[in-house]
Amino acid sequence: MKLNDNIATDFGSLVTLAFMTFADSEDDSVDFDSMEMELFNIISEIKSGKPYGTDYFSQKMMVIYLQSFTTGAVAYQSSQIPLQAIIKKLAQEIVDKSTHAEREYCRTVFNDFIQKLSIGFNKPYLVSMFSSCAISLDLRGKSKSC
Repeated sequence: MKLNDNIATDFGSLVTLAFMTFADSEDDSVDFDSMEMELFNIISEIKSGKPYGTDYFSQKMMVIYLQSFTTGAVAYQSSQIPLQAIIKKLAQEIVDKSTHAEREYCRTVFNDFIQKLSIGFNKPYLVSMFSSCAISLDLRGKSKSC
C-alpha cells in the first residue's frame, strides 16, 4: 500500500530502525540478504505502491529511500534517547497521521516484519522491545502505552 509521504517517512524510519537493530553485527548472517530484501519490499510498497523491482530505476530509488530512512534512524540512535522512546514516538506519529486502513496496514506489516527479523537473526529477545511499544497500534487511533 502506498502511504502518503508523512506516514511513509515515519514508517520507513521505523522499519529501518528495526532492521538495523536486529541486523546489528549480522551482515554475514545466512539470512541477512533475505531480511534485507524484506526491508526493500516494504519500503518499495510504502513509497511506490509496488513490490521492489530489480530494474535500474527501482534500485536507484531504493538507494535514495534507504539513505533517507537510514539517516533518520542513525539520527534517532545518536540522540541518546532510549530506543523504546524513539519507537513509541514514531508509532505515535504514524497513529496521528494515518487513517484506519493505513494503521491496520502498518500494524500488520510491522508485526510480520518483526517476527521475520526475530527468526532470521535469531534474536527473539528484541521482539518485545518493538511489539510492546510500536505498532501495537490501537485501531481506534491511539497508541497503546509501553
